[in-house]
Amino acid sequence: ASVKDIAVGYDHVCALLTSGTVKCWGSNTYGQLGDGTTAERTAPKTVPGLSGVKAIAVATHATCALLANGTVRCWGEDWAGKLGNGPAGDSLVPAAVVNLTAATGIHGGTDFFCANRAGGKAMCWGSNWSGELGDGTRIDQQAAVAATVISGATSIGTGAWFTLAVMPNGTVKGWGDNHMGQLGNGQKAFSGTPVGALLP
Repeated sequence: ASVKDIAVGYDHVCALLTSGTVKCWGSNTYGQLGDGTTAERTAPKTVPGLSGVKAIAVATHATCALLANGTVRCWGEDWAGKLGNGPAGDSLVPAAVVNLTAATGIHGGTDFFCANRAGGKAMCWGSNWSGELGDGTRIDQQAAVAATVISGATSIGTGAWFTLAVMPNGTVKGWGDNHMGQLGNGQKAFSGTPVGALLP
């Protein structure tokens, strides 16, 4: 099998193969390689128990995989709930994200993840200190919650502590951290609700 996609984290890397399996390497202090150990790997090692993987994403010291059945499995460090596995905490092996089905895409920020769902819906989990989960709060979430501040997005993307969405009319809206102007709305103030990027 050849490599279909690659996800690069803070100090680890995971590759999605055309066979639907995943191989990871690099730092493994928190189990972010998913091989059941905390041993550093200088060469790719298969993540056991995963098949039919459609997409992968990484955050700091954590990895998630979207499976063909629309569920997501995550492993590694669970700081702020970014594995989405409820109160279970860090996991050395892939663990199911609670309250998530029918996912079609997966994206990782610094300490959070968001999954696309059919119909332009999004579910997010993990750190929410800047409102990046889009649920209208700044409360960390240990399970997937609906990004209620937006609907109908054709695609989403995640940054360090912010989220952006492409809308059906071709505009971009974003929410969360904005201290460097990353929401593109001409300001630098945090926004817990969607603001439009100033695009032509």
